[in-house]
Amino acid sequence: MGIKYFLLLLLLPISVSAEDIEIAFDKNFITDVYVLGYEVGDENVCNSSSIYLTHRDAEIFFTERAQQVTHKILHDYFDWSPCYMYGELRYKGDLCSWSIHASGIGDFACGDQKEVYFACDDGCNDLLRKRELSQPCDSDCDKRKE
Repeated sequence: MGIKYFLLLLLLPISVSAEDIEIAFDKNFITDVYVLGYEVGDENVCNSSSIYLTHRDAEIFFTERAQQVTHKILHDYFDWSPCYMYGELRYKGDLCSWSIHASGIGDFACGDQKEVYFACDDGCNDLLRKRELSQPCDSDCDKRKE
């Protein structure tokens, strides 16, 4: 190996930011996933029918469909949506808060720990289904229970 490549290897760790490092995550430790509600961040873009998840849909998003990504990957390659659902889950027994956006990105954080980011391409379209606008929002709409 030439000196040029050796020096380059020494510099590589310095150029990686903390945001680019994935947190060790094991989806098998996610339990008790509950939907608590939804947020309409921009009424010109979103309404209560922009995203609809059941408890099971949210669990499937985190444990089966979405892939863990770094914040940089999420920012650079995926769309953000102001319409999202939020809730709670347990990860390794700790209570965590989560959000899943209509665009197929999500995250969760437990206490003061760093957020874990997720993204799902077209493979989540069935989970992120949108209610038809003609469907009324029943009294349980905010809780999104199964």
